[in-house]
Amino acid sequence: MESKIAKALKLKYEPVAIVWSDEKPEDAVQFKEGQWGCVMWMLARAAKGEVA
Repeated sequence: MESKIAKALKLKYEPVAIVWSDEKPEDAVQFKEGQWGCVMWMLARAAKGEVA
């Protein structure tokens, strides 16, 4: 997706949004069951183009 705001601000990476849903995509990235983790790394990967 192209972002006019990102272009105007000359951002290095694309903006990332978090969308809450009751359904999870088949290839969704997630933490191992029973484990905690930092979502910052998932957001960083999404900003670089990886679909979470």
